[in-house]
Amino acid sequence: MKSLMIANANNPKILLDAVLYGADGIMFDLAESVPDTEKDAARLLLAEALAFLDYSAVEVVVRPNCPCQKDFELDILTVAPSKPCDFVVPMAKPEFVTQAAALLDRAEAENDLPAGGIRLIPSIDSAAGVENVAAVIAASPRVRAVMFNAKEFLADLGAAAGGAEQLVYARSKIAVACHVAGIDSLDTPYAGKPDGLAADAGAAKALGFTGKVASDGKQVKTINSVFA
Repeated sequence: MKSLMIANANNPKILLDAVLYGADGIMFDLAESVPDTEKDAARLLLAEALAFLDYSAVEVVVRPNCPCQKDFELDILTVAPSKPCDFVVPMAKPEFVTQAAALLDRAEAENDLPAGGIRLIPSIDSAAGVENVAAVIAASPRVRAVMFNAKEFLADLGAAAGGAEQLVYARSKIAVACHVAGIDSLDTPYAGKPDGLAADAGAAKALGFTGKVASDGKQVKTINSVFA
């Protein structure tokens, strides 16, 4: 997967239009982009959209709320019956990946879905996540890729965002672990000036990443071009 575009799961227009941007995958977000008061409605809306709209041209990924919140279980058990391709595991650690896999085991069994058909994409959002990325990958055979979140990683370090050089170690460790495991590695969303996207994506590709998360549809074409 070269490009994974973030889309708000509580916006009906985005649910309809997300496939039009040419991304390899669409990551429907139930977490950061959805206010607490709208989370119940958002997960139901997303489940209905996945059941009735045609997303066959893209890989459908769902980003649930953090595993430390009750919404995590509700997100997975509500949306899994509509057969998304993958769920993200936010703030990934081995035990969170195991927890997500167990919920998918239950959802697949209860809804007569193929066992193991829905996969997991752990999100590396902390220094501990970077150091333990190999263990995170090994926590479940459902893991099909790893996603890097540099913003949260730097916040965990207490470091102000700077240039690409401060991400070399984290990016390298994630990319190497994914390569050894034979899975995709998806680089962090880019939040700088638009003309810097290609260079940022190129820096990630040079370290071994196989794709990148797009923060919106405007970034997809550039990311696809860099990782072609």
